[in-house]
Amino acid sequence: MRWRTDRVTKVFKEFLDGSLLVNNTISKQLPSILLATVLMFFYIANRYHAEKVALETAQIQNELKELRSEMITVRSEIMNMSRNSEIKRWIKIHNLGLQEPATPAKEIVVKTGK
Repeated sequence: MRWRTDRVTKVFKEFLDGSLLVNNTISKQLPSILLATVLMFFYIANRYHAEKVALETAQIQNELKELRSEMITVRSEIMNMSRNSEIKRWIKIHNLGLQEPATPAKEIVVKTGK
C-alpha cells in the first residue's frame, strides 16, 4: 500500500511542477486527451440544446391545445349566432325594422341567346 501512495504523491508532484506534461507517455496520449475533451464539450452543448428544444416543444404543444379549445369555443358561438332564432332576436333587440318575408324567395333565371 505504501508503494501506491508514493506513486500517487510522485504523480501529483509532477502534475504541480509541470513535468508531467513533458513526460513522453503523456505527450503521446495528449491528442487523445484533447479529442476526449472536445467531444465532452460537444456532448454537454448537445444536451443543453436538446433540453431547450424539448422545453420549447412542450410550450408550443400547450399553446396549440389552448388555441384548439379557443377555436372550438368561437366556432360554437358562431354556430349559435347564425341560427334563425338568434338572428330574429338580434334584429328585434336592435330595432332594425326587418321582417321575415311571407312568400318564399324566387329564383331568377337569365337565358343567354346562344
